[in-house]
Amino acid sequence: MNSRIRPAVGLWAAVLLIVALQAVAAFPAAATPAPKRPHPHRKPWPITLTVRTVPALPGVRFRMDDTTVTADSRGQASFTEEHNFAPHTLRLLDTALNRDDERLRFVRWAGQRDPNQAFNPTVTGLPMRMSYTVTAAFAVQRPVVVGLVNGQGKPVDPTRVSAVTLRSGRDGQVRVPASGRLWLDTVAPVYRNSTIAQVAQTYSLTSVIVGGTNTVDAGRQKFAPSRTSTPVFHTKFFDLTVTAHDLLFKGPTGTAARVTYPDGSVHTARFGAGGRVTVPDLPRGTYQVTVLGGGTPLPNQFVLSRNTTLDLPVATHQDYGAIGLTLIAIMTGLMLIGRGRRRVLALFRRSPAAAPSRASSAAQGPSETGREYETV
Repeated sequence: MNSRIRPAVGLWAAVLLIVALQAVAAFPAAATPAPKRPHPHRKPWPITLTVRTVPALPGVRFRMDDTTVTADSRGQASFTEEHNFAPHTLRLLDTALNRDDERLRFVRWAGQRDPNQAFNPTVTGLPMRMSYTVTAAFAVQRPVVVGLVNGQGKPVDPTRVSAVTLRSGRDGQVRVPASGRLWLDTVAPVYRNSTIAQVAQTYSLTSVIVGGTNTVDAGRQKFAPSRTSTPVFHTKFFDLTVTAHDLLFKGPTGTAARVTYPDGSVHTARFGAGGRVTVPDLPRGTYQVTVLGGGTPLPNQFVLSRNTTLDLPVATHQDYGAIGLTLIAIMTGLMLIGRGRRRVLALFRRSPAAAPSRASSAAQGPSETGREYETV
C-alpha cells in the first residue's frame, strides 16, 4: 500500500510546484515595488492674478504688495507669482480719471473674495493659490447743462431761482448749481449674478424753488444723461390780474395791489387807467393780495395754479357813510315807533269806556284760575 501512496504524493507535489511557478511568472510587477512620484506641493508652480477694469481703461495703475503694473489697451493688468499661502494686498492707485468731456470714478470691486472690502480702493488678504480675476468697476460721468422754461417756453431768469434739485436711485438728491452745469453719471456699475453690469442712469426733477415755492411736480420730468446732455424742464408760472370794486356801490376803486409771495416777500403793483393791474410770471403757490388806496384793505388769500383774475371788494369811505346813515335811520325809526306806542297806551288808559270794563272785572271777583289757586 505504501508503494502506491508515494507515487501519488510525488505527482501532486509536482503539480503544485508547476502552478506556483506559473503564478510567479504571471505577476512579476507585484514583486517589484513601483517608483515613488514627488508630491505636487513640494515643487512651486506659477499663479496669475488678473485685474481688469470696467469699462476698459488703459493706463490705470494697480499695485500688488510692492509691484506696480499699468493696465494695457484692454484695461487689464496681471501679477504672477509662485504658488504660496501668504496673504497679499491689491491697491487701485488711480481711483478717478478726469478728461475734458468725461470723468470716471471708482465704485467697487468684483471677485475680491471679501465682501466687506468691495467698495474700498485697497483690498487685503488676497490668496495666490490658484489663478483668478478681480474686476475694478468705474462709473462714467459727463457734463450736463440744465435748462428751465416757463409755460410759454421762455427761459426762466436764473436770478429768480433759489434751488434746483434732481434725484436718482443711486445718488439720491443732487443739487444743481446756479450755473446749471454739473457732472452726472451716465452709466454706473451694478453687481448682478456675480458679474458687473453697466447700467444707464436716469434722473428725475424734484424741485425748482422760486419765491419760496416749488414750480414743478416732483418726479414727473425725467431724463438720462447718456441720451441728452442738455435737458430742458418746464416750470409753472402764471399771470395774476387784480381789479377792485366798492363793497356796496360796485364801482372801481383802489390805486394799487400789494402781493405777498409764498416766501413772505411783498411786491406792490399800481393800477392802470382801467383800474386793473397784471403781475406776470408768478410761480405757482399760495399768495395774499390786498388792495391799497381805496379804503380799508381786505386781505385775500388764494392758491395760484393758473392764469387768474381777482376782482376784490373794498370797504370805502362812502360805504361807511352809507352804513352809518342806514343805522341812524333804523334807530330813528325805532324811537318813533316806541313813542307812538306809548301815546296809544296813554290814550287807552284815559278813555271812559275803559273804566266800566275795569269795574266789571273787579265785580266779578277772582278768576277761575285764582279760585283754583286759593283752593289749592
